[in-house]
Amino acid sequence: MAAQTGEKRAIDEMIGDSRVSANMPAMTGEKRTFEEMFGGSGAAHLAEVDYSIPEGGTQALLPLPESVDSLEVTVTKMKDLARVVEQGKSLAIYTGYRRDPVQIAKMAMTPFEKKQYEAWVAGAEMAAIDWEGNKKDVPRDVLSQVRFSEYAAAMDEIWGHEGATPENAAWLASEMTHALPLLSAISKVSKTCTDLASSTRDLDEMEVKTAHTAVAVAMDNMTRVFTAMRKMSATVNRSKDILQAREHEIKARMPGYKRR
Repeated sequence: MAAQTGEKRAIDEMIGDSRVSANMPAMTGEKRTFEEMFGGSGAAHLAEVDYSIPEGGTQALLPLPESVDSLEVTVTKMKDLARVVEQGKSLAIYTGYRRDPVQIAKMAMTPFEKKQYEAWVAGAEMAAIDWEGNKKDVPRDVLSQVRFSEYAAAMDEIWGHEGATPENAAWLASEMTHALPLLSAISKVSKTCTDLASSTRDLDEMEVKTAHTAVAVAMDNMTRVFTAMRKMSATVNRSKDILQAREHEIKARMPGYKRR
């Protein structure tokens, strides 16, 4: 009974909210153009997202609607998420998404690059490098210069060194070819870090995905509840007809009873 009362309250609240929203312009005298509401600056601000971390940290994170949620819980969650959007904050960030350059970079790694990267992270011991003696000339073309410069930076990261040169990287590419996948993996992580610092593309994509998921689950929950209500209403009506039929049959045998 309590659960049914909660569902009814949630439904009444949703219907009530929509009625209030529909009536407010007429009641207050406010008038907004269709363009302001849907096509112009009135809606454009919703695309401006503040991707900063919530001040409350993990304590401020909000749950997304789930398929097991009651309608009452779904209403509460959707209201909280809508408030985040109205405040210009990020749904993705406020529901727990964190930018992880390593995980993003791993998606671009080959299986062997990932295997070497994970072995290095786990503490695999690397062969010693003679930074002064282990050098080879770097080809003069631009692509080679760029590639070996990136590899040199990766070598500093791998060996905990500072000052590796493209010539060191050229030597490694010739004499330690088995380690090239690791250099490539480290370079991908570094590039991902740089890309994330100058772009919000991954955040924009996650924002869209988060909004879509929340809406889809919430609508499924509403459909489930309304379908159940229609079935229950039909059952109640059928049962009502049976009960009323008995009532009328018995009354019909009563002296002086007149059926209305």
